[in-house]
Amino acid sequence: MIAKLISLIAILVLFAFFMGFNLDNKCNIWLFYKTFENVPAFMNSLISFAFGVLCTLPFALVRKYKKTKEIEQRENEKAKRKAARKNSSSETKIEIADSENKPLSKRDFILSKINKLKKQNVKETSETESDSE
Repeated sequence: MIAKLISLIAILVLFAFFMGFNLDNKCNIWLFYKTFENVPAFMNSLISFAFGVLCTLPFALVRKYKKTKEIEQRENEKAKRKAARKNSSSETKIEIADSENKPLSKRDFILSKINKLKKQNVKETSETESDSE
């Protein structure tokens, strides 16, 4: 911040010296249909600089607006991802509907499937034993 202030002051001092040394230099300025005669040369530089600043100002403002929009979008996306991670890590139970439409935790669901498989194996082995006799 201080460096910007010092550089601005230095530029203004240099421009003041430029104006002082060029007070006697005059020029004609043609602006489309009007000609201005005997205009000091430093005035031409000053007006051209001001016009350049006015022309670049809208571009600078649009760029700043776009950057703030992008930053807000990134922050929103980060917050959504963080919330999603927090929700997924806080959910210890995953609800799975069984054939009876009762919600079960993941552990209970797996145990019920194992028990069903064991019962099937027991029935199959008992059927094969009765058939062999």
